Amino acid sequence: MRKIFTEANIKNIYSQSLEEGVCSSRELIHLHASQFVTELKMCYEDHLSRPFIIFCGPGHNGSVGLNIALILSEKIDPSRQIEIFLFKPPLGLREESTLLKEQLLTVRNVLLHEIDNQFTPPQIDYRHIVIDALFGTDLQVPLRPDSGFGRLIKYINGNQESNIISVDIPSGLSPDINHETLPECVIQATYTFSLDFPKLSSFFEENRKFYGDLRLLEFNLSETVEETLTTRYFETTDHDIELSLKRNHQSLAPRTRDGVLLIGGTPKNIGSLILATKGALHSGVSHVAVQTSSQEELFLQLKVPEVTIIDSIPLETLGISETTSADKNSIPTRISALLPYTAIGLGCGLTYSSFVKQYLEHLFFSLSDKQFVFDEDAVALLANDEDLFEILPEKSILILSRNAFDKLLKVVSNTEEQRIEQASSFAKRKNIYLILQGYKTAICLPNGSVIFNTGGTSEKVIQGGNYTLMGIVVSLLAQNYSPGTASIIATHLYGLACDLYIGKYSYFSLTASDIINMLPEVFRQIK
Repeated sequence: MRKIFTEANIKNIYSQSLEEGVCSSRELIHLHASQFVTELKMCYEDHLSRPFIIFCGPGHNGSVGLNIALILSEKIDPSRQIEIFLFKPPLGLREESTLLKEQLLTVRNVLLHEIDNQFTPPQIDYRHIVIDALFGTDLQVPLRPDSGFGRLIKYINGNQESNIISVDIPSGLSPDINHETLPECVIQATYTFSLDFPKLSSFFEENRKFYGDLRLLEFNLSETVEETLTTRYFETTDHDIELSLKRNHQSLAPRTRDGVLLIGGTPKNIGSLILATKGALHSGVSHVAVQTSSQEELFLQLKVPEVTIIDSIPLETLGISETTSADKNSIPTRISALLPYTAIGLGCGLTYSSFVKQYLEHLFFSLSDKQFVFDEDAVALLANDEDLFEILPEKSILILSRNAFDKLLKVVSNTEEQRIEQASSFAKRKNIYLILQGYKTAICLPNGSVIFNTGGTSEKVIQGGNYTLMGIVVSLLAQNYSPGTASIIATHLYGLACDLYIGKYSYFSLTASDIINMLPEVFRQIK
């Protein structure tokens, strides 16, 4: 998995890379600038005929901005001008910026303004490409609206037709934590070309409007240094999933794995159980059994003939009619039928009743060695009953939306950053796994690590997607994947299926059934 480094980690990597002689500071600046210009060509084919305005700060980012100007000056139409606003710090420019400034002063189509006090902002219109090279990761304290840079950022953002590209990170934003950052003091970029490493703040939904279209420019400065640094945050890659699937596939005889059990379904919600069942069957498990309402047996069997229905549950189990003492006395017998199954998925329309509560209590205590997966319906049961919440089996996997998480913990999360920290603490405290679906789905592990999956669609709520993902997760658990690995792989497969469908058909028509139907293609591509 790709590590997501903190600001302190990144500075450490740069420092040690320079000390080891991987490259000099000047070479690093040129490398960053060259890659930036290369990516710029991909985004604006007509960039050579456009005028540029570049805002350069006093640090490394500003030096990169000056070097970008130098490279562009050799390529663009001579009739087009590059206008640079270089903000000088009280103690003077760094050596690299001074050298680049002197070179730029000799270039005919470059107009360079050194700003140390008075500043007259330029006129910006739709033709300009504005390059934000003010701060990057050099910003030490949050900007304020009444500060000079705060007013400058407000001015840059004020032109709705602006084409703004931020170097590394939108100026005004911290690469890590932004609970004190004011939104009006952050550049709202059209593109952000992130240098070397993904920044943690780019994984939080509230920062999406600042980053715009994010592009990562990787250089692999010092892999030795990177390997020695520890972090809590990671991002999955296709290569990770490919290795995990191959490794597990080679260690198991084909189609000889333990089966999956799904518990749930109501007369008005049987579709959720069908989605979970099909999701499991399309993800490699050889046997899926279902414990559901007796009223839904025939319909489920007709829709999914591969499924096995065991020990049908009367309607009262699902809270639809009155529960009798005979039903309650049958709980131990019903649970004994579940012993052969290693992975159990709960939810799929399951509703709360006194019977359901007793059933789950017996289930958790009697089958504590089993692996449980809770979809959003099952999580709602936990949220509504503190007794069930307290006996939640360790190593369980909870799949839920951001709103469902807030209801479960009875908290109000103002930002994604805050919610992820609360989820990570909760997973660690309860020794469970959380899959928070949404913008860049986050998987929180009991050891405090957070793994982000960037595939799939976050703009559209896919009805039934929660059930589909639960089926994939429980299928992988039955194939002897660990809870953490199953959560990571399942989330990645789900996201990749979304991406493949959108690429082949349309974002607007994507449904949970489409995700299931794309899974064979996902496995074909990965393996």
